[in-house]
Order: sequence, then structure tokens, then C-alpha cells
Amino acid sequence: MGKPHPREALTWLATKLNEKIKGFSPITDPDPIVDPPSAKVRFERAYTNAIAQFEEINLDSNELIASVLSFGFQKITEISNIKDQPIEGFIVKSIKEVTPRSKNSGWLNFKIVGEENGELAVIGIAVLQQTHGLSVGAGFRRLLDTETFGLSRGCLVRSRDRKIHRNWDSYAYYQQLTANGGEWVDLTAEDIKPLMALQYVYEHREKFDLSIKRLDSFAFVRKLLQQNPLIKEILSRPEGLMVEAALEGEVLQPLNEDVDPHDFDEDLLRSLEAEAADETAAQPNLAEFTEALSA
Repeated sequence: MGKPHPREALTWLATKLNEKIKGFSPITDPDPIVDPPSAKVRFERAYTNAIAQFEEINLDSNELIASVLSFGFQKITEISNIKDQPIEGFIVKSIKEVTPRSKNSGWLNFKIVGEENGELAVIGIAVLQQTHGLSVGAGFRRLLDTETFGLSRGCLVRSRDRKIHRNWDSYAYYQQLTANGGEWVDLTAEDIKPLMALQYVYEHREKFDLSIKRLDSFAFVRKLLQQNPLIKEILSRPEGLMVEAALEGEVLQPLNEDVDPHDFDEDLLRSLEAEAADETAAQPNLAEFTEALSA
């Protein structure tokens, strides 16, 4: 038998190769490599998720709100593109603790030190969300004691739906605060939530693989600090007007213009001691009670 013709051999080989190829399992490409999200995307996701977490925010905690505000003003002094730039005409230089502590007793949360119209200006911040008149009054009186605490003006941060009664001493204190160049700034969830979310992302930046430098850049570009309504309102020069919508009830009597916060503490202590004495006097005498049972 002779050898196959070269053309026949090539045909046979091609046929066999095709049969083998048909028997092979298809080879699929590996999963495509997906680039990790950019720093901008990571920030946007983290910030948006944080905003959602604070949807049902509780505004009762003075300490929490004060901490968030202090963080915001501190960042203004640290971010290179924002520091030394005026916000509502006020250049924030530093955030200071309120001293003397013994006289403040925690009522004033911190001081904003800066420049306004080329002059030194110090704003005392008091977050007062309490609904009890005595507590609100104690905070007000510290805001009014500008000499003791080295303030240019006082700023009450309080939700305006937590109205002040006109028969409270705080009503007269509010009048004095306004007359002395201070103000009552409305605290709303809408204004404080962006600051809370930003603080959360900064504090958990390692979780989101974000550096402080990146976060500072995003905060500046997004104008999360310099355009925040609450920060702007605190730094802006007060208009000198009381917010009547935040007041309720009727005026009983005017308050003495001479305000000393230490007198208030003494009056409150005497009041509490008097109440305790009245309660003690109202309790039945044990000897009399025993004698009555024996009769």
C-alpha cells in the first residue's frame, strides 16, 4: 500500500485536530481585575453612610453637641486652605477651654478666639438644651459674665423649639445677652448632622483608608465647614434682636440688671436647703407616732 498523498495527509490531520478541539472544555477568562475605589469615592461613601446613621439624631446631649462644634471650629484652624480665612467676617485663631473652672462649673463649653474687624474677639459657647428654667438660667448667667471668663460676647446654642418662658429669669437674661452683643443661635438636626458625619469619618479614617490630608482636602472642597449654617451663624455678628418665636408665656416681673452668677448658685442652694427642711418638718415625729399607737 502506498503512502498517502500529502494533500490527503494534511486533510486527515486537520480533521483529527478539529475533533480534539471539540472535545476540549472551554477555557474562560479569569475574573477581571477591579480597581479599588478612589479616595474620593471612599470618602463620599463613608460620609453619606454616616449622615444616614445620624438620621434620628438626639439633640438632648449638651456634651455631644458641644464636642461636635468644638471639632468643627478646631478643624477650621488646622486645614491650610481654611485657616486664617474670614468666615462671616470672623477669623478663627484657636479654641480655648473656659477658665476659671471653679466659677464656670461646666456651663460654658469652650471659647472661640479670633479676629473681627482687625480686633481680638472671644465668643463664649454654651449649649443649653435643658428644659428646666433653673439650669438654663445658670448657663445664661455665665454667658453674661464676660469679665470673669474673658469674653467679647456670649453665644447660646439651643433649639428654638425649646422655648424660654417669659416668667423665667432666663427671659430677662436673654434680653441682657442680646443687649450686650450676644445671641441665641438655633440648633437644628439639619445643621449639626453634617458636622457629626464629618467628625465620624475623621475619627474612623483608618477604617476607610483615608488620610487626614485627604480628609482636609475633601472638607475644604465640599465646603463642609466654611459653609455650614450653624458655624456661620455662630461667627456672624449678632443682629441685636430677640427671637420672639422662641419665647412663650407672659412676663411677670423684670430682673435686676446687676448679674452675678455666683449669687444664683447661692440662691439655688438656699432654695434646695429650704425645700429639704420643709420636707423634714412635714414628716411625723416618731415619738408622737409611737405614743399615739399606745394610747
